[in-house]
Amino acid sequence: MRAISIWSPILLAGLLCAALFPAGPTAAGSAAVAAYVFHRSWSAAGDQLRFPRGLAVAPDGDLYIANGDLHRIVYVRRGDRTFSVLASFGREPGEFDSPGDIALDTAGNLYITDTGNHRVQVLSAAGQFIRQWGGLTNTGEAGKFKYPQGIVVDPAGFVYVVDTYNHRIQKFTLDGQYRSQWGSQGSGAGQFSYPEGLAR
Repeated sequence: MRAISIWSPILLAGLLCAALFPAGPTAAGSAAVAAYVFHRSWSAAGDQLRFPRGLAVAPDGDLYIANGDLHRIVYVRRGDRTFSVLASFGREPGEFDSPGDIALDTAGNLYITDTGNHRVQVLSAAGQFIRQWGGLTNTGEAGKFKYPQGIVVDPAGFVYVVDTYNHRIQKFTLDGQYRSQWGSQGSGAGQFSYPEGLAR
């Protein structure tokens, strides 16, 4: 599998917190610019985090982390920063092989790219399995994947998945119904070469 970018747990959490807690605007001449300051960092006891790859922030400030190297989904409660594992390694529903990224819908459900199993899985906020879709394709079959990584849920209720090794983005409904796709391998307009991330 092709190497992907990884961050240390402390640096990843620190960058997130720096973005979440702005210090407020400051004046630079006549132009006001937003200044950001570091808020806090943390690490997990017992090696609960190793090479985290993606995370999602719930409206209440809780964190969900795709801990790729340990094949886990880790939940971090905001109030006391308690770490708990919602899912672990395997190929059965609710288990993961190198999870890549996480997105939340308006109901608080987790949409997770299960990279090594070539699928998307949906879990409740408590870690209960809801549904999955995908499967391996080497030919670009619609609705299937090869090492998917980034994932986003938009306000209209569509799920966008970065299908990394098929060099494309795919669009689905919340229940996994395929809608459309774009991209192909190359360096031209509208083409990709192993895309990894996606922003809403």
